[in-house]
Amino acid sequence: MPRSWVAFGGQFCRIDEDESIRVEDKFQYLLSSSKSNTKARDIVESYPLSKENYSKVIEHLNFRFGRKDLLIVVYIRDLLSLVNSKTSIKLSDL
Repeated sequence: MPRSWVAFGGQFCRIDEDESIRVEDKFQYLLSSSKSNTKARDIVESYPLSKENYSKVIEHLNFRFGRKDLLIVVYIRDLLSLVNSKTSIKLSDL
Protein backbone atom coordinates (compact mmCIF):
# COMPACT_ATOMS: atom_id res chain seq x y z
CA MET A 1 0.00 0.00 0.00
CA PRO A 2 2.75 2.56 0.67
CA ARG A 3 3.94 2.32 -2.95
CA SER A 4 0.50 3.06 -4.31
CA TRP A 5 0.05 5.87 -1.78
CA VAL A 6 3.12 7.63 -3.19
CA ALA A 7 1.56 7.74 -6.66
CA PHE A 8 -1.90 8.66 -5.40
CA GLY A 9 -0.60 11.20 -2.89
CA GLY A 10 1.52 12.86 -5.55
CA GLN A 11 -1.50 13.37 -7.76
CA PHE A 12 -3.91 14.25 -4.99
CA CYS A 13 -1.63 16.90 -3.48
CA ARG A 14 -2.44 19.14 -6.46
CA ILE A 15 -6.10 19.03 -5.48
CA ASP A 16 -5.29 19.38 -1.80
CA GLU A 17 -3.20 22.50 -2.42
CA ASP A 18 -5.68 24.12 -4.84
CA GLU A 19 -7.30 26.92 -2.87
CA SER A 20 -10.02 27.42 -5.48
CA ILE A 21 -11.56 24.04 -4.59
CA ARG A 22 -13.84 23.95 -1.57
CA VAL A 23 -12.69 21.67 1.26
CA GLU A 24 -15.94 19.72 1.11
CA ASP A 25 -15.31 19.03 -2.59
CA LYS A 26 -11.77 17.90 -1.85
CA PHE A 27 -13.13 15.47 0.73
CA GLN A 28 -15.70 14.15 -1.74
CA TYR A 29 -13.03 13.73 -4.42
CA LEU A 30 -10.81 11.88 -1.95
CA LEU A 31 -13.66 9.53 -1.14
CA SER A 32 -14.60 8.91 -4.75
CA SER A 33 -11.03 8.41 -5.94
CA SER A 34 -9.99 5.93 -3.26
CA LYS A 35 -10.42 2.28 -4.15
CA SER A 36 -13.15 0.25 -2.50
CA ASN A 37 -12.19 -2.42 0.02
CA THR A 38 -8.82 -0.88 0.86
CA LYS A 39 -7.41 0.34 4.15
CA ALA A 40 -7.21 3.86 2.76
CA ARG A 41 -10.87 3.84 1.79
CA ASP A 42 -11.78 2.48 5.22
CA ILE A 43 -9.93 5.40 6.83
CA VAL A 44 -11.66 7.96 4.61
CA GLU A 45 -15.08 6.43 5.28
CA SER A 46 -14.48 6.32 9.03
CA TYR A 47 -14.77 10.13 9.19
CA PRO A 48 -18.06 11.91 8.58
CA LEU A 49 -17.92 14.03 5.44
CA SER A 50 -17.34 17.56 6.76
CA LYS A 51 -15.06 20.51 6.31
CA GLU A 52 -13.62 19.99 9.81
CA ASN A 53 -12.75 16.32 9.24
CA TYR A 54 -10.96 16.75 5.91
CA SER A 55 -7.62 17.75 7.46
CA LYS A 56 -7.95 14.92 9.99
CA VAL A 57 -8.40 12.39 7.19
CA ILE A 58 -5.40 13.71 5.27
CA GLU A 59 -3.27 13.64 8.41
CA HIS A 60 -4.40 10.08 9.20
CA LEU A 61 -3.67 8.86 5.65
CA ASN A 62 -0.25 10.50 5.60
CA PHE A 63 0.61 9.00 8.97
CA ARG A 64 -0.55 5.54 7.92
CA PHE A 65 0.83 5.41 4.38
CA GLY A 66 3.08 8.39 3.75
CA ARG A 67 5.70 7.94 6.44
CA LYS A 68 9.15 8.29 4.91
CA ASP A 69 10.70 5.72 7.25
CA LEU A 70 8.13 3.14 6.13
CA LEU A 71 8.64 3.97 2.45
CA ILE A 72 12.40 3.59 2.79
CA VAL A 73 11.95 0.11 4.27
CA VAL A 74 9.56 -0.88 1.47
CA TYR A 75 11.95 0.26 -1.27
CA ILE A 76 14.99 -1.32 0.38
CA ARG A 77 13.13 -4.63 0.53
CA ASP A 78 12.25 -4.27 -3.15
CA LEU A 79 15.88 -3.64 -4.04
CA LEU A 80 17.09 -6.55 -1.94
CA SER A 81 14.56 -8.86 -3.54
CA LEU A 82 16.04 -7.92 -6.94
CA VAL A 83 19.49 -8.82 -5.70
CA ASN A 84 18.28 -12.07 -4.15
CA SER A 85 16.33 -13.10 -7.23
CA LYS A 86 17.82 -15.32 -9.88
CA THR A 87 18.72 -12.36 -12.06
CA SER A 88 22.25 -11.22 -12.60
CA ILE A 89 21.75 -7.94 -10.74
CA LYS A 90 24.43 -7.23 -8.16
CA LEU A 91 23.93 -4.95 -5.19
CA SER A 92 26.85 -2.81 -6.38
CA ASP A 93 25.05 -2.30 -9.73
CA LEU A 94 22.11 -0.71 -7.99
